Amino acid sequence: MSKYQMNWPQSLPPRDEDGYIRTATGQKFWPLNPVPADVNVQDIAFALGNTARWGGHCKFYSVAQHAVMCASLAISHGNLGIDPYRMLHHDDSEGYMCDLPRPIKRGIPDFKRVEDNLQMVIGLALGFSWPMTP
Repeated sequence: MSKYQMNWPQSLPPRDEDGYIRTATGQKFWPLNPVPADVNVQDIAFALGNTARWGGHCKFYSVAQHAVMCASLAISHGNLGIDPYRMLHHDDSEGYMCDLPRPIKRGIPDFKRVEDNLQMVIGLALGFSWPMTP
């Protein structure tokens, strides 16, 4: 079991030629078997800026716009104790996995575990803890 697993099955898919995506910077990234060294904030920002919220069923509103808005709200409401940096990065896993509308996520039992594992690895790489707590 990888030391980067969280609530994930005992055997992860191998880091082979069938299990990676090629990112905007040209890197290989294994979303089902990620390691912090492979996380690239430029890849995340590029993907989130090109990913529509709500499965694209809205006037284009990117996941990146949503993240910046959340961080801005955390700054303007600083007395709530919410870290703006963590809010900026709370959907980073969607840079590698896409944004699925919540009803679809709920219908795919392992999706949340995969997403949380990836978010935890991204947090290790970028310096925040996951899951997020206030």
